[in-house]
Amino acid sequence: MTPKGDTMRIRLLWIITFLTLLFSTLQAERLYKNRETVLWLIQHDVYLFSNLDPIYQNDKEIVLKAMQQDASVYNLLDISLKKDPDVLALAVVSGFGLEHDTSGVLEDRQKVQRLLQLSADTIKEINNTQWTQDRELMLELLENEYAYYSHYYTYIDQSLKEDINFTLDALTATKGFVFSHLNEPMKKHPQILSKALEYGYGVEYADKALRSDKQRMIELMKQNASVCQHVDPSLLRDRTFALVAIEQNSDCLEFIDPSLLNEKHFIAPLLHEYPGLIRELNSTVLEDDTFMRPFLLEFPEYLSYASETLRQDENLTRTLLEQSPYLIYQIDAGFRNNKAFMLPYLNENPEFFPSIGKRLAADEAFVSDFFRRHHQGFQYLTETERQDTNLIKQALDQNYDAFAYVHPSLKQDKAFVLELIASGYDIFFEINATLKNDPEVLLSYLKHTGAYAVYDINRSFFKDETFVQHALEEAGFGLEYATQAQQQDRTLVLNAVQKNPHAFRYAHYFSNDKEMAKIAVDADSFLFRYCSDAIKKDKEFILSSAMDYNILNEMDTSLAEDKSFALQLLHKDPQNFYYVNQTLKNDPDVVFAYLEKSYSDESINEVNASLFEDRAFLNEVLEETGCGMQYATPEQKRDTPFILSLLNKNCSVLPHIDGNLTDNRDFMEKAIEEDSYNLQYASDRLKKDQALVLTAIEEYAHALSYADQNLTLDATFMRKAIEINGYALLYAGEALQNDRKLALQAIQSDPYVYSDENFHFKKDREIAMEAFEAEAYLLQDAPNALKKDREFIKTLIQENPKALSYASETLQKDAELQAIVKEQEFSKRAFWMTLIYVILLGLFILRTLNAKRKEPNPQRLLSNKGDNVMVWLHLSLLGLYYLEPKVAMSIALITIPWYLYRLGRAYSLNQALLFMIFPMLLVMYLSLFILLISLSLFWGEGARTHGVLFPTLAVLIYLVFWVMGMIVCQIMGYRRTRMERLLLGLVVLLLVT
Repeated sequence: MTPKGDTMRIRLLWIITFLTLLFSTLQAERLYKNRETVLWLIQHDVYLFSNLDPIYQNDKEIVLKAMQQDASVYNLLDISLKKDPDVLALAVVSGFGLEHDTSGVLEDRQKVQRLLQLSADTIKEINNTQWTQDRELMLELLENEYAYYSHYYTYIDQSLKEDINFTLDALTATKGFVFSHLNEPMKKHPQILSKALEYGYGVEYADKALRSDKQRMIELMKQNASVCQHVDPSLLRDRTFALVAIEQNSDCLEFIDPSLLNEKHFIAPLLHEYPGLIRELNSTVLEDDTFMRPFLLEFPEYLSYASETLRQDENLTRTLLEQSPYLIYQIDAGFRNNKAFMLPYLNENPEFFPSIGKRLAADEAFVSDFFRRHHQGFQYLTETERQDTNLIKQALDQNYDAFAYVHPSLKQDKAFVLELIASGYDIFFEINATLKNDPEVLLSYLKHTGAYAVYDINRSFFKDETFVQHALEEAGFGLEYATQAQQQDRTLVLNAVQKNPHAFRYAHYFSNDKEMAKIAVDADSFLFRYCSDAIKKDKEFILSSAMDYNILNEMDTSLAEDKSFALQLLHKDPQNFYYVNQTLKNDPDVVFAYLEKSYSDESINEVNASLFEDRAFLNEVLEETGCGMQYATPEQKRDTPFILSLLNKNCSVLPHIDGNLTDNRDFMEKAIEEDSYNLQYASDRLKKDQALVLTAIEEYAHALSYADQNLTLDATFMRKAIEINGYALLYAGEALQNDRKLALQAIQSDPYVYSDENFHFKKDREIAMEAFEAEAYLLQDAPNALKKDREFIKTLIQENPKALSYASETLQKDAELQAIVKEQEFSKRAFWMTLIYVILLGLFILRTLNAKRKEPNPQRLLSNKGDNVMVWLHLSLLGLYYLEPKVAMSIALITIPWYLYRLGRAYSLNQALLFMIFPMLLVMYLSLFILLISLSLFWGEGARTHGVLFPTLAVLIYLVFWVMGMIVCQIMGYRRTRMERLLLGLVVLLLVT
């Protein structure tokens, strides 16, 4: 029974809570009724507009502020305000309020075109049939990617919709999608139906002969999977057709005759690509062990669908576990209780010990022995063993969850718990409930576990000043519970923010502290809202931050009106144009800075079109950015040199130029040389020009998709195209993409074509072999059947040994295949290293014979030509890494003793041994130098930087070696040549390293 005092306290708490909520509501209500506050709120979050009092929703100044942020606010206004000229002026620019517009915006074709580009919904407000009958305007509307999935076609004037030629163009513009919106007579029109069929639409209206045409239907299925449901039913029962159709488009699976899925000869090849189909098969197929065994070897994860006989096959189970250890939970329970079966597996995969069966888990001797060897299976130990502190720590080292199985008496042992926490074990959730409320345990947990630990701690502890002090010092948490003195302690608060940036939310006394603010905002830009007004006005602070949505929305509104600051924002990121004040968005300098930095054709749509009425401004924008060609004069749209100079600018120019230019071969050839994708803007006549198209695909094969379709169906032309760019095959007509000779030619031209998902011959062994011999890693894109085909891989690695690393895991471990790879790699390296060795040894012998009558001395051996002798000798010994051990030993026995003898004549034996390693170190240095120079030459886009960096590093390395050599010489009292100092430096640096 609750004591009376406690009951009163609970009631009092409820009353205080209710009053607090009431006060907060009234305070919020008061704020929303303060006009100045509302203005400030709207500037920072326009979405609050819908929650405002109706008085403010009809306040013109507030409405205009809101519409500057989001013009859709217009839809929330009263009818009287919607007709206000100032409000309408802002609305119609973004396509709102057109029904009330009296300025004639819908009478201007250029403005209508721009509004349709901004929002296709504008078509709903257009009552002027002049525009809904405008063929070019309506086709542009249909080309809008969003229009494909809407009913904008229904708003087009009926006269256009009944125009056969327009409908044909509309089908082309929407890639056939508009077919579904045509009326029945139009759908059945031969020309329209023929055009729709090119894109896979209208099959249901085709005659039976066409729907029974196997090859034609397969071609259409690749474009539109729904074709499968409209083909003649006889095709859906045809095994050959169904198999090819599914390979072309897997979505066809749901339409084929279900009876085919239970025919083993039909389903077997499909399972290689779509193993999940196993779930759809009936029990007759699943219980056929002859059928299921090879499938499981390829896809072991489907073991649970096998028959009991297969699941109890020990050899098969072992093989599958080798491929996928995680299958242990799916194998038969008899194996999981079999010690002889499980022990070898668990020794290799001790983390799967919990998978053992109940009978085996009850074997105390087995469990205890396994735990002592692998520290797994703590939960299965005896009660006595689970009280052994050493065993507990061993278990926790593997998994903190093991503490859940510790004997209850130890979970209550404070000293033991503190010891574990101090050792870094995260066991807080499993300790005794009493200890969870012990301040000493909590502070230890907080200290050793980190900031996230505070979320597990009862908040009542933060009423303790000492506890809060420790929490702030250790994890940066609890600032909101701190005393005023603690909150005013800069050192304490700074430490808290460094450890937990979100503590800045409660650093009320330091919201103007730039150091703390910087730490917090860099960690999470959301925290910018907790900065002081002074920091929110600080340009330097904002520009040095990430400048994302959180910061730019929270910065002081005066900055959005600051032109110089706006220019700095745009210099950082043109997308910041969104956050610039509406007035500045109409400033030519600001707009120019935006377009100059932006590389998107869409950027021009964000700019007020009226600005381009200023010819001087338009010309400047065109010359510098290439944007705004749609607003250019007819003369500019015909000016060839001027247009060519704009092709590498920010915006696409060709869509807006005079049509005669796009039919000018010389002009288009220059445009295509600038960018292959410009072929899309060429006239239909030039898209048939074979030489021009071949020029376009030299850089990007994708340009072929813009060429005349007849070219992609011409085998002679495609052979030329593939010779230039192997990827051209992927843009050929469907029949040619399935031409094996062309596919082989494409691989020979560029083996990387094999990796493309649209390449149809990935299962062809000869073509695959051609690709993999050129580039081994392409094997990773091959079907699993090829990766697991031992004979295929064996043949392949004899040509390209690297391919083995991309074969199946089982074949990678195959001893015979590994031996072949080693032999192939050795034979190639041995040839070159033997050649180098013979050349160097010959030079060495010649040098020795030339100097044999001269008395060997330090100056001869370690200077000038003598240095070269040592380098030649030891460079030849690099063969030790590549040649057979017997050959390497022969070289060493012949050369090293003789060399030691020569050095021994000049120096002591110790010095001779020391100097013997110098040339090898010199070779290492030279190799590094060559590597750095090579990287600088072949780095690609980074060559400008690395072309200076790497040679500089090489020179610095040389200087370090040389200086260290001098130091060693001074210490040892030797007078050495430059070469000797360099070599000594190498030795010292090697030892230091």
